[in-house]
Amino acid sequence: MFNYLHGFSCLAMKVIIFVQDTCLLVHRYTYSLVLFI
Repeated sequence: MFNYLHGFSCLAMKVIIFVQDTCLLVHRYTYSLVLFI
């Protein structure tokens, strides 16, 4: 049970980090686009 919980929390952390990275990329892309315009 503990191993299952540990694996799930690890997966959740990876997903959160991935989402944050994607948000950062999108923000940076939008920002440069606005500067370009």
